[in-house]
Formats: sequence, structure tokens, C-alpha cells
Amino acid sequence: MRKTILLFCAVVVPWIACPDESMYRTLFAFRKQDSLWSLEGTKNGDKKQKSGERSYAQGLGGGIGYWLLQTLLTSKVGPKAVVESESKAPVQTAAVKRNPYPLPKWVGLSHIEGRGIGYSVGYTRLDMLLAPDYKKEGFLPMIELSGLRFNDNTYAANVGFVGRYITESFCEILGGNIFYDFRQGVRGSYHQLGVGVEVIGKRWDFRANAYVPFGVKRHTTKCVFDDYIGPYCATKRENEFAAYTYNAEIGFQVINSNTFPLYIAAGPYYFSGEFDTTAMGGKVRLRPQYKDFIAVDLSFSHDNVFGSIFQVEVIFSLPLYKLSSIKNQKGPCGTPNRKIYQPVERFLVMPLSENCCWKSNF
Repeated sequence: MRKTILLFCAVVVPWIACPDESMYRTLFAFRKQDSLWSLEGTKNGDKKQKSGERSYAQGLGGGIGYWLLQTLLTSKVGPKAVVESESKAPVQTAAVKRNPYPLPKWVGLSHIEGRGIGYSVGYTRLDMLLAPDYKKEGFLPMIELSGLRFNDNTYAANVGFVGRYITESFCEILGGNIFYDFRQGVRGSYHQLGVGVEVIGKRWDFRANAYVPFGVKRHTTKCVFDDYIGPYCATKRENEFAAYTYNAEIGFQVINSNTFPLYIAAGPYYFSGEFDTTAMGGKVRLRPQYKDFIAVDLSFSHDNVFGSIFQVEVIFSLPLYKLSSIKNQKGPCGTPNRKIYQPVERFLVMPLSENCCWKSNF
């Protein structure tokens, strides 16, 4: 009977007398281990505590009173400290599901009029970029497809594999690419392999490309004129051939706006082919743009073979990456998705040169 009274005084009376659970939050800390709540007594090193509180804490340190109080604290009717600690637990949000497959991220339709570097008529071009959703840390593989129809009813095509490394360690995106280029000339068809590197930043860009033709590099048309009096004749040979080409470019985002961005780029180019056809020149271009939907590319180039050339290209774009799960995501240092999924800037048209020579026996 005596033990029962002592137990009642040690457990029930303090509980009724102290309805404010601040005392229990001060004396005890709660933690959850293996889905069970454990109770830890406060440190008894503070000698300035009142003797009554110290005796109370020590009395609950062991025995049946400690077990009863622990059971009461962990029940539904116990102090609100347990409920509060559970309610303040951080809510785990589900990770954004990214598409790992190469789906269309950008589609473009453009037209350019007039002659250019290595071609004499304008063309219409259709482009498509296939890629998965990118991660802020990792490698982004892409496939770029292009088809061109020239105004003289000849055709060209490009197929490229592009890789870009995205990291938050620095603000630039490092990339590399390899392309297969096909072009139908006036006298035959040509094939070319292109490789390139690129550095894409929020405002500054750099790129360099090399183009190597393979297979049949020259097609010749021969015409014999023998309508002369006597054993005289003349032969005319018209040669069409591909050339080894290199180009580099540095670009800068003059106006870094989401609505009306303005981009400028300039760089040298060089090509070398048969019949001592060698040229070195430079090209500068200016591209005003409206959002991600329409752009006008103004370019000027000059070299000692093709002379001075001014071109205007109108580009209509369909930014399908805006429909993916990363539409609100930005790249390193705030690089917009427009630049991450932009097509590779290179010579899409394989330059072809012509040479004509005569041979006669008189």
C-alpha cells in the first residue's frame, strides 16, 4: 500500500499539477529511432536547478514511474511535443521525372536567298533536334537532322551526333560533334565528314569545325568541238569538286533578353581544293530574334574566290523543349534552354568549286 501511494505521488500528482507541457519539453528531449520513441533525461550538470526539479528528474530516471511516464508521453493523450515534432518533419517531394529518350526538342524551318560560300542559289531548310531532358550535372547526347532543297532542284542533307557536357562547376557548356554531309551538285553527288568543338556560355560562345570530303571528290564534264576544216579539234572540260574546309567563330549575346535577344558572331574560314583553289576569308553575322519562335540572320562574307556575299535568312522555330519537364529549368549560371538545345552552328552546305579548261591541237 505504501509503494502504491508513493507511485501515485511520483507520477500522477506532478502530471495534474503541471498541465503546461513546457516543463516536460525543458526536462526531456525526444528522438525517433527504428520507429520507436525514446526518452532522454536532461543533463544534471546544472547545479543552479532547483532541488525539487532535480529530485523529480532523478526519481523518474528509473523504476516503474519512468516506464509509466514514458508510456503516457508516447500515447495519443500525451503532451503535444510529440505531435509538434512529427508535424515539423520535412515533407519529401517527389523528384521530377525526366525523359531519357531522344525526342524532338527543336524544329526549324528557314529560307535563304542568293548565292553563298560554295553555292550559287538559295535554299529552303528543315531541321530537327532530338535529345532527352538534360540534367544540370551530366552528359547530354543529341541527334541533329537537316534537309535542304536548293532553288535549282538539287538537294543536300546532314546527320550529326552531338554531345554537350553540362556542369554547375563553371558557367560554360562544353560540346563536340561529328556530322555526315551529303550534297547533290550540278555534275554529281558528294560526301563529307565534319567534326567540331564548341563552348557555349550564357553570353559568350566559341566554335570551330573541320570538313573533310571523301569518296568521289571531283566530277568532270567533257565537250569536244571538232566542227573544223581539217583535223582540228578542241576539248572543253568543266570540273566540279569539293574542298577541304575549316571555320571558327566567336559569338556574343549583345541583348540578353527573353523577348528580343540579339546575337552577333564573327570568324575566319579557309578552304583548299584542286587546281590550286585556295581561299581564306571572314564572315560576320547578326541575328535579331523574337522569343524562341522567329529570327532573321543577316550575314556578310568575303574571300578571294567567291568574293563579297550578303545574305538574309529567315528562321521559324518550334521550341518543343518548352513542353518537357525541364521547361522552367535553367542551365549553368542561368543559361537558357534556348542555348542548351540550339542546333550546331556550322557550314551546312558543302562548298563546291568549278574549274573550266580548254585543250586543242591548233
